[in-house]
Amino acid sequence: MGHVKIPYYIVKDGRGYWNPTAAMKRAGFASVPCGPDGPPAWSIAVTWNARWQDHRKGTTSTQWPDRSLGEAFEKYRRTDTWARKAIKTRQEWDAMWRLHICGYFGDYPPNAATFDRLDKWYSLLLAKNSIREAHRAMKIWRALWRVAGAMKYCDPDNDPSLGIRRKTPTPRTQVWSEGEAVRLVKGAWRKGYHGLSALLAIAWDTQFAPIDCRRLTSEQMTRTGPRLAFSVDRADWCPGYWDALCPLATAAGKLSGKLRRRALAQCSDPPQPIRRGIHQGSPQ
Repeated sequence: MGHVKIPYYIVKDGRGYWNPTAAMKRAGFASVPCGPDGPPAWSIAVTWNARWQDHRKGTTSTQWPDRSLGEAFEKYRRTDTWARKAIKTRQEWDAMWRLHICGYFGDYPPNAATFDRLDKWYSLLLAKNSIREAHRAMKIWRALWRVAGAMKYCDPDNDPSLGIRRKTPTPRTQVWSEGEAVRLVKGAWRKGYHGLSALLAIAWDTQFAPIDCRRLTSEQMTRTGPRLAFSVDRADWCPGYWDALCPLATAAGKLSGKLRRRALAQCSDPPQPIRRGIHQGSPQ
């Protein structure tokens, strides 16, 4: 057997794998089994390397087989409907596609995904990932099937995955009292975590998701008397913006006047994320 040099291609126990780096995995690419080391495996590795290069350069891959699910998804990504999706929604689609779907089904027509194959795929997802991750992957698969059906690649009402019962992620059940929130806010401040203290107070008062709190900047903040308002883009839930009033009358409001002013100073200019200076003013 000859030796070839293909970026990110490795051989373990006689089988080839296209093995992306950690940075590539964060971009949504995953390790791809290529089969026994040889020309067919090399071809698969070359294809995946080309897709990575297309992604890195911001170009569109044209290597999907005709009438394949990959071709359908690429066409969908060029539509205005895709462009109107919220950024976070597009990111979720891209991540689930690269991590869990395209390596198994991308090169084949949607109808090649039989119930048996989908059942084995979902079982593999549960074995290698969390229930939440498997749930997300199946959600995107079903949405993608409907899109492919609308584009006449398959029957939109005949998705075999509907015969698979998904496991539902366990919902969060922790309950926090106001007193606990106040102690966390004060404790973070006293230990020098001023940015974290402000984040905790804002999270309690607004009920924003942690990811939204970490991205807040002074540009999103307005004052109305003793109140603060933060405008957060949640277009993936509802078109437009959600404006949440932050009266600071609970967790942050229980702080002394001096401490409260210092906590609010974390939201002042320059317009950087509040989490800057999470510990004693040092960037984290």
